[in-house]
Amino acid sequence: MSASPVPAADITVDGTGLLCVTLLLRLRSRIADAEPGTVVHIIATDPAAPLDLPAWCHMVGHDYLGPLSGADPATYALRLAPDAHPTPPGPAPPGTRPSRSADRRREHRAPRYRPARAPARASSFQLGELGRRADPGSSPTSG
Repeated sequence: MSASPVPAADITVDGTGLLCVTLLLRLRSRIADAEPGTVVHIIATDPAAPLDLPAWCHMVGHDYLGPLSGADPATYALRLAPDAHPTPPGPAPPGTRPSRSADRRREHRAPRYRPARAPARASSFQLGELGRRADPGSSPTSG
């Protein structure tokens, strides 16, 4: 089975030196007014791009076409889908719940380091008989 060649780019997004979030923000702004069926090539140096770009395409509904063979720097291709889910431009609307994966990340976060507190000194009231001082003139057995 031979892979079909990736079509020529209608839009090229240069993400050289950008990490995933910034790259996706730039990509989103560049394709905002593009027509469905547009082929986009993304130049990315982020080592997470081979994982993040297909995941983003799957999430919003675009067709991930894969990496361009022999491209240096690494270049990836996607085709804009007519039924893609637009990602909102700003923060999440009020009342929306974060994703379950965000909840899981919080659950698996390492506990914060908290230095041990020094034990409080016990008062003579708390110590009872042990805390009372004996009279130097009295013996413990007199009484």
